Formats: sequence, structure tokens, C-alpha cells
Amino acid sequence: MKKILSFILLFTTGLFISTSCSDEEERMYTIDYERGVHHQDSVYALKMIEYNNAGDSIIDHTLMFRTGNIKSLHPHPQSTQLEILIDDTLRVQDLYPLNGEGRTYITINDQTVIEKIK
Repeated sequence: MKKILSFILLFTTGLFISTSCSDEEERMYTIDYERGVHHQDSVYALKMIEYNNAGDSIIDHTLMFRTGNIKSLHPHPQSTQLEILIDDTLRVQDLYPLNGEGRTYITINDQTVIEKIK
């Protein structure tokens, strides 16, 4: 009986170590908001809209950003592109492709092309 329990313990320990030491980086996107002036009272609502391959909107998230904030989110598994709106009045002109694995880094700064929503 002791041998069986020892074997089970050894097996589960090995299984735990092999799954927790995976080299895969989890799928995320990180937004670095550097647009505008550093001011404590300036807060911007960024709405991130995720799209699938067919161009259908899957899900959206709205987070509050100050200049200099960096935030990360996990995309929906079927999301392939990301659109970003600022305060529901401006749109970042580019649609950002989301990496299938690992992280997608997005920087929004004063050189980012922004257009008014019509």
C-alpha cells in the first residue's frame, strides 16, 4: 500500500512540475497609454473592441487610463484584431492584430494616428 501511495505522490508531483514550468507565455495584450500630458486629473476611457476573423465584434472592455498607465488584458480565445476608442469620441486609426500566442504590445502616444468618430 505504501508503494502505491508513494508512486501516486511521485506521479502527481511530476505532473504538477511539468505543467507549472511551461515555456508558453499566456496570451495577452498590453496597452501603454502615453498620449497627452501627465496630469493627475486627466483620465481617459479607452474602449477595446475585440474582433474575430470574420470581422464580427466579440467582446469589448472599457478601462480608465491616465497618461503613463500600462494595462494588460486577456483576449477572448477567438479574437484576432483589436480596435481602440478614446472617450467614445476618438478612434485609433489602426486595427491591431492580436498574436495567437504570447503578448501583443500596443503603444498609444502623440504619434499614433487618431481620428474623430463620425
